[in-house]
Amino acid sequence: MQLKQIIDKNKFKREFITYIRSLIGEDSRMDFFVGKMTEYRLENRGELYFVGGFVRDFINDKPSRDIDVISNVSAEEIQKLINILHIPHKRNRHNGFKLLFDEMEMDIWSLSDNWAFRKNLVTSDPNETRSISRGAFYNFDSPVFAYTSKKLSVEYYNKCIKSKILDIQQANIEYKKYNPTREANILRAFYLHEKYDLAFSPNVNQYIYDHISAFDSNYDGAVNRLYSFLELYPKYSSVLDKTIIKDNCNEIEDWQFKTFREKREKKKQSSSKST
Repeated sequence: MQLKQIIDKNKFKREFITYIRSLIGEDSRMDFFVGKMTEYRLENRGELYFVGGFVRDFINDKPSRDIDVISNVSAEEIQKLINILHIPHKRNRHNGFKLLFDEMEMDIWSLSDNWAFRKNLVTSDPNETRSISRGAFYNFDSPVFAYTSKKLSVEYYNKCIKSKILDIQQANIEYKKYNPTREANILRAFYLHEKYDLAFSPNVNQYIYDHISAFDSNYDGAVNRLYSFLELYPKYSSVLDKTIIKDNCNEIEDWQFKTFREKREKKKQSSSKST
């Protein structure tokens, strides 16, 4: 599948707003929920950020299974509105909510509950839309559209598609250390590599190498550790199996060996020049 970039942002905004409104208009409870969510805070104007796969699917003319949303409204306020509207729901990963509407599911998280923002691991930006985009772990998952302000951030996603290189948005060690979904991050990287032929940046290669080395030391091998998590992610199972996981792990180890050898040779050359 050939992935698309967003070239004309204004055209995309118009079309995406029309699409969102058509979805909302088909479900009175979703319409009321979105309306109430955007009345909260910020001088009575809250914000809903449509993020990640939902935005990316629209860019690539692909139907979405669900809607991914981040809000600047607190989790308590979200829960209160869910209860008032009697929306069927459950808690999802990372302390958000999965809402079941008539035709579509919505995953919604409060920005204040996001682990990276809570620990101040993402640099604040006056443009909150761009901050949220930078807060996505991978550049592939970074598209963000702000429903109230109509702001759009796709520069990191566009760079990923243009270069065909998957990168981790943040280079700092603490961000990668405290991310709570190590196995899922690695499986996702392997999935995107296999499905879309995305290469890995040095940042991604090093992140995966560090963790598969730890898995080899602390669990029953990296391949078995990752494979045991695969059943939690049915979408990845459609592309990955144990053999493919093993092949990807071997590629990462080959990269590390090659990188180490190149550094050693550079060090030798530097020493010989100094003498």
